[in-house]
Amino acid sequence: MGDKKLTKLKVRGANDVEVKSVVRHEFKESVDQENFKVKVDGSSLKVDVPGTVDVGKLYERLKKMSSSVKIESVVPDDLMAKMDRYKKDLQNMKKQKEAVESKQIKQE
Repeated sequence: MGDKKLTKLKVRGANDVEVKSVVRHEFKESVDQENFKVKVDGSSLKVDVPGTVDVGKLYERLKKMSSSVKIESVVPDDLMAKMDRYKKDLQNMKKQKEAVESKQIKQE
């Protein structure tokens, strides 16, 4: 099948029920159903598809039912894990900075 990844698409001209139905039924083995999301964004839909899905096949299937499909990003799972780790590290650094600043204020 391939490596795990997060595929983000922007779909116009299709409703969210159709998109959810296609992904859940035609790609059920290769999509992480718990983290699959479809969000309305104005006149289009933002679709986040995590898993080992074939991006080309997904694109072609969504293209048949919509007026336009744009692949915004395909992020490998190992890169997602690294980004999450960096976000946690950044949050920890911010907390440490706030703690140091509050100590300095108390000492003054």
